Amino acid sequence: MKGRSYLRINESRPLQHAVEIRHESFRSAEFTSLLRKWNIALVVADTAGKWPFMEDVTANFVYSRLHGDKELYVSGYTSDALDLWARRVRAWRKKRLGVYVYFDNDVKVRAPFDAIALARSVGGFEPQDVSGIVPARSREKARTSWPAMGSRP
Repeated sequence: MKGRSYLRINESRPLQHAVEIRHESFRSAEFTSLLRKWNIALVVADTAGKWPFMEDVTANFVYSRLHGDKELYVSGYTSDALDLWARRVRAWRKKRLGVYVYFDNDVKVRAPFDAIALARSVGGFEPQDVSGIVPARSREKARTSWPAMGSRP
């Protein structure tokens, strides 16, 4: 990476680490204990059933990666699915955990709309203008493609 990367840190900052599993062999008490020991978050990943789903809280924060409800990287989230995630987020916040949610279902440009809908439902986020999220040629199609969101963005 010499000459191809740049990182200048002007003060000491704590790092948070998270691990997303992709194999059943990680589903063990020993693994979750190790994560807890070092305050490393187990990523709560929705992978449309492709990889194991675990919800163990192992750190002082939760990191969720939502790769798609029904189809990996492609499918959007219905209002029922987003309601389930909103309940999870509210429960984590109630425990005073830091909560990070990353939508990775962006093949059909669904991620921004699902993220906005989830943020609205848990509170604390109301975008002023999101029309620039979708390329102009796709905007009208996008507005009619996510009826679960309610009103268009």
